[in-house]
Amino acid sequence: MKFKYLLIAASLFIAACDNKSSTVELELVDVYIPKGDTQCNNDGVSLAETTAYLTDLSIEVSASQCGVITGLSLPDVCGGSTNNIYLHTINYSDLITVENLGFVDLSTLPFEESGYSIIECDSTHSTNETTETTETANKTTEFSEWQSSNISAYSFNYVTNGFSPSIGTWRIQVKDDEVLHTQFIEAGNFEGDLSIDDAPTIDDLILKIHGCEESSSCELSTLEFDQTYHFPTKVTFSYLSESDGVIVSEFEVQ
Repeated sequence: MKFKYLLIAASLFIAACDNKSSTVELELVDVYIPKGDTQCNNDGVSLAETTAYLTDLSIEVSASQCGVITGLSLPDVCGGSTNNIYLHTINYSDLITVENLGFVDLSTLPFEESGYSIIECDSTHSTNETTETTETANKTTEFSEWQSSNISAYSFNYVTNGFSPSIGTWRIQVKDDEVLHTQFIEAGNFEGDLSIDDAPTIDDLILKIHGCEESSSCELSTLEFDQTYHFPTKVTFSYLSESDGVIVSEFEVQ
């Protein structure tokens, strides 16, 4: 009988050790990673993306939040970095793994005044991602419609504005994707000339739009299209604190 009690006691002790071990394995820890966005821009990664960094490695994420580091002062300048971070709650046993991914133990930041604070997640990023996808599809459709129209001879009024001095309104005549003639229409704020070599065709303008899209220092803040022939009628190229615009009007097929 005494031996039986010893077996029961040993079993309870082992079970207690197993429970303790499980408790250690399930201990949670908070980690953070910078959002990677810049001031004046809607960039950086999303909360869902940083969560995927973890779940793709089968790391369990108990909770995710948005935050900001409050103890770091940064100059207010477009293109400059921000204090925005994402916070994730994971199992303590995964801490070393996620640190190798670029995550940092949140306990290294004291809460509130000199460390960090929790903020409401902004849905602008995910919303803008959807908007940008839709806008890209629309641009592709418009450009395709213009190309399929096969207009080889046309003319239009061309105006530049923005940071660069405006040389006024010019009439540009095009045939077979080459500028044949430019004619001065109305003066701008800068006395200049628009030669045949410098004057753009509609296709040249579209190439410039594509070049802006591929550049990290350029953003299309305005892009409008003609409803009939689907060429760009108004474009604004933004370069950090500067911008240049183009307006195309009075389009005529020759």
